[in-house]
Amino acid sequence: MPTATEEQVPKPLTYALMYHFLWFVFFLLTVLMLEGVLLAAGRRDAAALLPPLALLVFAAIAAAGSLAAFSIRVQVLLGKMHREEAFDGAAAGSRAILVLVPAVLALWWALTRTVWRDAGWSQPVQMTVAVAQVELVVWWLSHLASVRGLARGRKKYLAGAGARGPAAPPPAMANTTAEAADTEDATALPAGRPPQGTPEARPTGRAAKLLSSPAKR
Repeated sequence: MPTATEEQVPKPLTYALMYHFLWFVFFLLTVLMLEGVLLAAGRRDAAALLPPLALLVFAAIAAAGSLAAFSIRVQVLLGKMHREEAFDGAAAGSRAILVLVPAVLALWWALTRTVWRDAGWSQPVQMTVAVAQVELVVWWLSHLASVRGLARGRKKYLAGAGARGPAAPPPAMANTTAEAADTEDATALPAGRPPQGTPEARPTGRAAKLLSSPAKR
């Protein structure tokens, strides 16, 4: 992961990437943990080892989210994406999880009470379902926190970026500058002409006599 300061990449974008990547790791570790427990219990048949692999679907979703968040981070770091677009993209990834998790839990609830009502679940399936339900709820809560953090960061960092720019001069300095500019405009005249209200310089002495005498032919 390329290192960057907070000025280059806002912290909420880094946290969004962290949430996606950590949950990718958590789901993989959960699969390994369940498989290890079943193997330690002497269950080496496919009926026991296949159910925990269903969590790999959620690991793949988390991996896709982490790749998208990483791409956003790199583009912001290279200056190829505006911060507003980056916040929108990161928030869209977390909102997708907020919609997905309730949909999966609602579908599971509906199937267990209709199609799979009388199905006898094996112990590996029951273990996988129990762990998955807890992890999905925590996954949903973590991305809810991510969305709220992105909303706060959007206000903070985008408002701060809009406020940056050349500082306005103090009022006294601005007035002095304006008066100086007005004086320059008022006294600017074509070359060779004296300012208005200033008496013209007249030649004196011998030069005046030469100018006043008629020219000799």
